[in-house]
Amino acid sequence: MINKALILSGGKGTRLHEVTGNKIPKPLVKVAGNLTMLDMTISGLHSAGVEDITISTAHLSDQIEEHIALNYPINSISIIKENEDLGTGGSVLNYINVTGHSSFVVTPADHFLNWLAITPFLIDSEALIHNSIMVWSVTNDDVHSQVRKNIWIEKCTQRIVLCTSGISQVEKQALESKFLNNSEYSNTTSAGLVAINSSYYKNEAKSFGQQFCLYKDILP
Repeated sequence: MINKALILSGGKGTRLHEVTGNKIPKPLVKVAGNLTMLDMTISGLHSAGVEDITISTAHLSDQIEEHIALNYPINSISIIKENEDLGTGGSVLNYINVTGHSSFVVTPADHFLNWLAITPFLIDSEALIHNSIMVWSVTNDDVHSQVRKNIWIEKCTQRIVLCTSGISQVEKQALESKFLNNSEYSNTTSAGLVAINSSYYKNEAKSFGQQFCLYKDILP
């Protein structure tokens, strides 16, 4: 099982400027009582069995550091402060270089996921991503989702899409057998969780500079 996670929390939140006023980072916007977006993500990861959590910060990072210090046990969550805008792709690469972890999952702080549905992915993905990047996206909305044109298969009340990148047909068939009747393949996604193999990722990132996007540059 993959038990390490990077939460991307460095963006400026320009699309939520009316709420943040550029005075608080978007991950600290409260969405459930006193719980912030970041709290919801941390809680979700914990519920799925992920304990080794790192947060990458940049914009108004001091506020995130203070929030973690006040609300979580000492040293229970690590923070990597970026001094410049690395983009989501650059943040992932920086995390690999800092931690040396060989496999982990990445999720933005502002995505809301069904963590119960994602837990099987965490259990199986480490063995499956030896030369691939896998994306697990769960949504109830096949109208507004970026992947609305893909084939969806219902499981209970959720619709699950398993997205793969750069893997062979044999491996795709293996994945299909593993998640038979629960998933369909897609080349584009509004993904909540990405499983990363560090060696594969670093090789894919060679053609980009220090700043690039995980979703636009790597996953397509």
